[in-house]
Amino acid sequence: MDLSNIYLDKKNGVPLYLQLSEQLKSMILSGSLTTGQRLATERTMSEKLKVSRNTISLAYCELEKEGLVISRQGSGTYVADLERRLQQIDRRQSLMKAIDGVIKEAAENGYTLEEFNSLFAGRIRECRGHFKKVHVVFVECNHEQADYFAKEIELGSGVTVEAVLLDEIKEKKEVLLAADLVVTTFYHLEEVKDFIPERSNEILGIAQDPQVDTIVKIARLSKSEKIGLVSTSDIFATDVIRSIQNSGIPGLRFIRSISKDPEELKTLINLVEVVVVSPGRKEEIEELAGDREVEVIEFIYRPDMGSINLLKNAVLRLRDKDN
Repeated sequence: MDLSNIYLDKKNGVPLYLQLSEQLKSMILSGSLTTGQRLATERTMSEKLKVSRNTISLAYCELEKEGLVISRQGSGTYVADLERRLQQIDRRQSLMKAIDGVIKEAAENGYTLEEFNSLFAGRIRECRGHFKKVHVVFVECNHEQADYFAKEIELGSGVTVEAVLLDEIKEKKEVLLAADLVVTTFYHLEEVKDFIPERSNEILGIAQDPQVDTIVKIARLSKSEKIGLVSTSDIFATDVIRSIQNSGIPGLRFIRSISKDPEELKTLINLVEVVVVSPGRKEEIEELAGDREVEVIEFIYRPDMGSINLLKNAVLRLRDKDN
């Protein structure tokens, strides 16, 4: 991350953390900082800008409040998916209109705002008890996507998501049978249904696509560039290459590795100009690269919006069964 364009004026009266957050916000909205890009660590930025780490922390918190960045514990702070953020804002505005309509209807029926608030809060307390009952199991063939889905997909308060690998389903059949909902990709849907036919109606297939920003970055690569592909599993690496080819990007050649050995990875990094990594390995590769200028692209699959809505509706139906 280039910090040379950031300037903090300690004499203009505006808190330093606000100056920093506004400049970073401008860089994100202008595209200088792109979706999925990792921001400098608090320590690195505080040293470069000669301010306290608390200043950096406050600035990052401001950006997170606005939905411009996301913080992943133990991994760092990353630029959020703005397209998804705008969709969230649209949904929020639609919900606010619906709430306004209910408030208006309550007033027309003689309820005061205080009475409405009491009824609304009571209903939320009743529903909250049901939320805790929903347990979702996500079945996938590779660790990367299984773990990403379990950690990153938000299905609401009280919904627990457990990841199970496809080659573990025989050992974990009881887990699948006990789940309220089993989710897998369309690619594995029939296989999972055949394994637990008694639960076929509670198995939901979803579509997962590569993040658009990831594909755009890879499409800009030259066929002559040497590209590394570092993942946790060979299955994920194969899926990545297939997705790239299906996106109409031919001719790229990859040096693949699933190694965890730092020396082996350093050797690979020294051979290439770009490294494509699976979720969770970006920071590791960036640290091993050190001062060497190598582009690191995190390859992330996300359920499409239709699948997310389908999944959320399925969870809501399960909650309604308990009411």
